[in-house]
Amino acid sequence: GRITEEAVREQTVEELTRVREEAAKELPYTFEVPRSLMEFRTIVDHRSPEECQTAVDRIYTCNHPSLGADNRRELEQFLAIVVEFSLQLGQEPTMSKLATLSHLARPLFKLAQLNSVHTAGVFRKLLKDAHKRWSKHRKGHPKYPPFSDLLLFKLIGLLFPTSDFKHPIVTPAMLFMGQLLLRCHVDTISDLICGLFLCQVLREYVSLSRRFVPEVLNFIISAAGCFTESRDCVFYPPFSPKSKLRRQLSQCSSQEGGTADYNVLQLLVLSSEVSTVQHTKYAVLRIILELAGQLSELYEGLPSFTEIFTPLSTNIQSIADQEWSQEMKERYAGVVRLLAAKCGVPRVMLQMLKQKPKSIKFYEPKFDEKYVVGRKRAGSRTTAERQKLRHKVKREMKGAVREIRKDNVFLAKEKLKETLERDAERERKTKKILHDLQMQQFEAKMEKIKKR
Repeated sequence: GRITEEAVREQTVEELTRVREEAAKELPYTFEVPRSLMEFRTIVDHRSPEECQTAVDRIYTCNHPSLGADNRRELEQFLAIVVEFSLQLGQEPTMSKLATLSHLARPLFKLAQLNSVHTAGVFRKLLKDAHKRWSKHRKGHPKYPPFSDLLLFKLIGLLFPTSDFKHPIVTPAMLFMGQLLLRCHVDTISDLICGLFLCQVLREYVSLSRRFVPEVLNFIISAAGCFTESRDCVFYPPFSPKSKLRRQLSQCSSQEGGTADYNVLQLLVLSSEVSTVQHTKYAVLRIILELAGQLSELYEGLPSFTEIFTPLSTNIQSIADQEWSQEMKERYAGVVRLLAAKCGVPRVMLQMLKQKPKSIKFYEPKFDEKYVVGRKRAGSRTTAERQKLRHKVKREMKGAVREIRKDNVFLAKEKLKETLERDAERERKTKKILHDLQMQQFEAKMEKIKKR
């Protein structure tokens, strides 16, 4: 019996220890607003992406502006902390950190809506710092900025309206991205993936406004030309037809690998880990084809569509059909057909009009230089009769209105007369009743006096 009690006691202690450890791992339900990045990292470090999102949501809910006067100011400072944390995740990117960034997008948007002016100030400072860092190395052989700076453009597209004609944050970001695509050298597959990421972000920016961005088209055209050795391909700066990257992409095998279904963000993470062309060529080509199809649908209404997309169609058609999967072959054939159909639309020649165009009516006053006051204008018999009838109708209408007015005045007088008579009769009867009452009161008083 003693052994059994000790065993039960030990088992109970182990269960309590296990429950305490599990409770310590769980997120608290209430939070104070973190004052610094280190304090915030103590909450979210070694947490899953879902737990990171839950922690930020609970911080926002427990310190909502409606619950305290200083909560709004504290949450504005917390926004800068979350943005800095998100960009730090991009310094050493991994797939798990990408998942965390994806889960932080929604609570970050809620924080940004508290004060748009403060949010704009935070991102304006980040943009200036990123441009300063890149400008230091711009001379000579400019390279793409690190992944954390590229991630800033993605966050701007999620938090700010990108369809405005001019925006204090989005417009400088678009100019910065265009500058990167135009000046940064593409020497490795990682540089090519960075450029494709910027092209995809810019395409998302202009998806509603359909604003034309020539840097994106030039980059996609040149990137497609790197996959073939054809001399008919078109290249734009900073690409070169004799670059080392083109020789690598056009010569190595294009068999489908494990990166086939990766998006650009995942390829950026992969390129930082595996820098070989063999592992990423297939996925890069798939992304180029996707962007080519999306851009052709986006700009199909441009009058100069044929001149803009003919080089892209030429470069894509010159890519040799290699050992691709069936899905890749169908995607490639679809893009080729789409570009060929839209670029092959014949131009309509300018022609003379078959009929003389109708002149616009000018409503200018028509003056009669021989007009005499009091004399009627001469016209046809029909016009004269119509004018007589119109004049007669107008005269009869005036007479009818006059008679109606007289009748109304007469009726009003009669009603007033009846009302006055009723009032006079009522007043006469009232006076008679008062007189009779006074006489009765007088007689009653006289009777009292006689009795005395």
